[in-house]
Amino acid sequence: MNKMYEIKDVAIRLNRHPRTVRKDIKELQLKFPQESALRTKVGKRLRFTEQHIERIIELCSNQNADQT
Repeated sequence: MNKMYEIKDVAIRLNRHPRTVRKDIKELQLKFPQESALRTKVGKRLRFTEQHIERIIELCSNQNADQT
């Protein structure tokens, strides 16, 4: 079974504040509504695996490339 991470763990890994990560994930959810890496919940809380975190990094880097 994969280890599940919380927003604060993802924020530490991305070297960002948890509020910023939450805001970025909400923006990504709007842009990519079918992306499962952004929608995995355990109870009411979002949880992430290593693969989800890697996918979020890809989506963020693509989003930043689109803005430039």
